[in-house]
Order: sequence, then structure tokens, then C-alpha cells
Amino acid sequence: MKRAANRDLQPSGVTFSYTAYPGKISLIERLVGKAGWLALKRLSVIALETEERLIFAAQDDWGEGLDQETCEKLFDVGGALNMASAPPLGVIQELNARFEAARASVLSEITERNGRFFEDEIEKLERWAEDLKEGLESELKELDAEIRNLKRQAKIDINLETKLSLHRKAKDLEVGRSQKRRTLYDAQDDIERRKETLIAAVETRLKQVTEEETLFTIRWEVR
Repeated sequence: MKRAANRDLQPSGVTFSYTAYPGKISLIERLVGKAGWLALKRLSVIALETEERLIFAAQDDWGEGLDQETCEKLFDVGGALNMASAPPLGVIQELNARFEAARASVLSEITERNGRFFEDEIEKLERWAEDLKEGLESELKELDAEIRNLKRQAKIDINLETKLSLHRKAKDLEVGRSQKRRTLYDAQDDIERRKETLIAAVETRLKQVTEEETLFTIRWEVR
């Protein structure tokens, strides 16, 4: 399949020889004696990141679909290439409909995953903000209590030198308290900036850009 992805392939036939396969694949075993059509497309999706998916669309001649896993395992079985005509228009339409259903499922999965990523990142920022706020507010309360205690001691102490020393300590603590408040405000501003950056990044990539390419279409048969 990797080589086929880089080649322009015309509709061909492949006869898969399951009876010669050394192991057992239940999904393929039930296809012995059946035939149908299979197409492989490459879907490129540009959203929060760029990714590619290989999507199969396949069915047997009775119109029963083959799921992605069955198609992937089919290519684990050895096969022989043979000539085949192009699929009928009705088959092409049915394969396209199956691809569109698989495509919608993939896009929904990517959208859901990106939504979880966004919520997780926002939650991390909010938890960080809350933890930071609680930690600094706890320190500020301790400083407030210590400042009040120093001022209380200075008020009742009769020694002027001691009063001055206590007031100096209280003043130094007040400076430290002001610095911690500024740290809290700066940190909150930084978190809000990070939130805005995240939201803006998601907004710019909110609309998924998709590209698709048919890699090959084959007439398959399992023996």
C-alpha cells in the first residue's frame, strides 16, 4: 500500500489467496469465495495539527460493506494482480457514499479530540491560576497577621528603640506584602494572556481544511 500511495494506479484486479495463508484471519476467512470492489483514499486534515488517514471503502458484489479493519487485514494476505475493467457507475457511487460516511466519522473523531485538548489546556491554566491565587493569598494573610502583631507589640512596648525596631520590621513586611500582591496580579495577567493566546490559536484553526486523494480502486476476490 505504501508503494501504491505514490503511484497513479488504474483500476485493477487482485485475487487474494487466503487458502495459502499460513495463519487464520476470521475476518478474511468469511470472504472466501466472494468478490467485490475496494477503493483507498488518503484524507489530509488540517486542524489543530495536520494529519493523514488512509480510508478504505469496500463492498462485495451483494452490496455488503467491508469495514476498515477487514480491508487492512485483507492486504496481509498474499495476492495476485490481474486485469479488471473500471467499476460500474453505481458501484463508484456506493463506494463514494461509504467513503463519505467514514470521512465524517474521522472528522468527528478529530473534532472531539481537539475539543478535549482545548478543554484540558484551559483547565490546566485555571487550576494553575487557582493554586497560585490560593498560595499567595495564604501568604498574604500570614503577613497581615504578622504585621498586625508587630504593630500591636510596638504600641504596648515602652522602649522607643524597640518600638522603632518593631515598626521597621512591620514596614519591611508591608513592602514584601506589596510585592507579593504585584506578583499575584502579574501572574493572573500572564494566565489571562495565555488563555487568550490559546483561544486565538484554536479560533484560527477552528475550521477544518481537508484534502482527499484516491490512491487506487481494485476489483477484489478471495480464494
